[in-house]
Amino acid sequence: MRIANPGSFLAHKVLIHNKRTRSKFAKDVLYIHDTLEIFGARLEDLNREWRTEVKPRIHPNAVRKIQRAATDLFGELNDPIREAAQMTGARKLSPEAVRERCNFGLARIFNSASATL
Repeated sequence: MRIANPGSFLAHKVLIHNKRTRSKFAKDVLYIHDTLEIFGARLEDLNREWRTEVKPRIHPNAVRKIQRAATDLFGELNDPIREAAQMTGARKLSPEAVRERCNFGLARIFNSASATL
């Protein structure tokens, strides 16, 4: 079984979001959130992988789309984020908590020269 590295997985989810149905994109929002939650301590490593391994291999238009994702997809609360928050079950995450984590994590991975704070 092949498992993508977290940065590539997140970039892929961003690139396919407009090809997904609304309900499937809400699931993808939750996958993005949970991936960032799990790998949150490694944002600097993921940023380095993005800059050195992933970004050089993809088309510049795709790079721009990925780099805009934090703002374009998670800049403000929307229905897919609200639906994703409802899917968190016992964790009971608020839509704003989901939005904030996704916005912050994607910005640190795909936009920062260094992901350190």
